[in-house]
Amino acid sequence: MARKTRFVIRAAALASFLCVLSHIFAVFRPQQRQQVSFEAFSSSSSSLVLQNTKRFSNAEWHSRTDQTQEIRIVTTVCGGRTAESLAMMKSALIMSRPSTFIRFIVLADNKSIVFLTEAIRLWPDNILNRMSLDLRPISFPGDGHDDWKALFKLCSAERLFLPSLLKEVDSVLYMDVDTVFLSSPLHVWQHLGKMSETQMVALAPDEQDYADGWYPASANHPYHGKFGVNAGVMLMNLTKMRHFGWEKYVVRLFEQYKHRIMWGDQDLINIFFHFHPEKLYVYPCNYNYLAHHWYID
Repeated sequence: MARKTRFVIRAAALASFLCVLSHIFAVFRPQQRQQVSFEAFSSSSSSLVLQNTKRFSNAEWHSRTDQTQEIRIVTTVCGGRTAESLAMMKSALIMSRPSTFIRFIVLADNKSIVFLTEAIRLWPDNILNRMSLDLRPISFPGDGHDDWKALFKLCSAERLFLPSLLKEVDSVLYMDVDTVFLSSPLHVWQHLGKMSETQMVALAPDEQDYADGWYPASANHPYHGKFGVNAGVMLMNLTKMRHFGWEKYVVRLFEQYKHRIMWGDQDLINIFFHFHPEKLYVYPCNYNYLAHHWYID
């Protein structure tokens, strides 16, 4: 009972914290549609890119590009989880410095694409100047579309196929849709530069203690390390993953272990890094802080 009470208190405190930040910075107050200079255009036949079209002088533009660091954040949205995705994107922007430009890449079903397009058009110019939104349809390889889509949480397995879906992108930070930032995304992004030549993905442990660890207690398949890894905050060097042949390997693992996995694509990721630990960079749990990491003294 005490554990549940403490969880509720901390969850309420987190919600209040985000509400206060949003109010202080006044960054997401709805505006009249005509006040927002935000243009939609197709960068390819299968994606919709939303980007502010406000014009800057040459001096302003060169100043902005010289000082701006770009981060690419990817998430998947299916089955009416648009509110959570908006909260995640807002938290990334609130916690970032104005000099950080965030390119959001969202793979979503048709209804979510329409909703997100209409919602983000209403955001203020000072926010839209710091971001772009690349909306793409959900896509899975081969004939197993329905199996992959429903593997665990709807569409979460899409992260397994980002190397081929984002062929033009070198690296991304994948975020589960129900995740929020409590500090700058740059704190996670900087770990790309710390990865070795062989490491192609960065993840945090799923647990810190055997007593509460699901993988050591219940897993019916191989997993990484002592506690397994959690795939909710996943830093991915897509170029290295493509060179390795990540997707073909993961599909083979699915065929071999599909009747033994509980947590869908996260289990497949754990199985992969059990056999290839040299490909994984492990950062601390504070980069992917989960509810079950809270302890009662």
